[in-house]
Amino acid sequence: MSSSPGRRLPRTRTPGGLARPELLATTDWLADQVGRPDVRILDVRWRPDGSGHAVWAAGHILGAVHVDWRADLSDPSETGDALLLAGPEQVARTLGLAGVGDGATVVVYDDTVSLFAARTWWSLRVYGLESVRILDGGFPAWVEEGRQTSTATDPPPVAHFTPRSQSRMRLTTSDVRALLSSPDVTLLDARAPAEYRGHEGNTKRLG
Repeated sequence: MSSSPGRRLPRTRTPGGLARPELLATTDWLADQVGRPDVRILDVRWRPDGSGHAVWAAGHILGAVHVDWRADLSDPSETGDALLLAGPEQVARTLGLAGVGDGATVVVYDDTVSLFAARTWWSLRVYGLESVRILDGGFPAWVEEGRQTSTATDPPPVAHFTPRSQSRMRLTTSDVRALLSSPDVTLLDARAPAEYRGHEGNTKRLG
């Protein structure tokens, strides 16, 4: 992932005029949904030292369940830093324990400018969860607005999630290579500028 994972970065908010507003949850919208059984909130704040769960336990949005995106949603057999997506059974088990069932709406947030929230959003969409939103501004926005937080750690009722792989949501390296010569395809590199320029990074080959 990006450099310095878990580092707290400046809060950002998304400008108006969005092409797909349904992919974001505003703090106002989420405040009205808290407590609804069909809306589940996932706190995916992460720290390199493994303390993300403790960060969640110290204070989170009411009803939010902590999910460790790296341990719970990444391939456990992987030994490198590619962070490949976990298989459908593991993702289904993680979501079920988080109270996310078929047909649920899920809101995900973190405190690192939605870096890990975006990864989680993609992970859920790959396996067919249609209604997933990222909290605009993340946990920092929620706290700065003085909204309700909780330290409750009671687990939600276990739900059943049926994974349905959506191949259009994921490309292999071979897929990308085949598309590079197409004039109709634009490849966006969303890493930090220093990573893009090859000045830093967590991969074997920089640039």
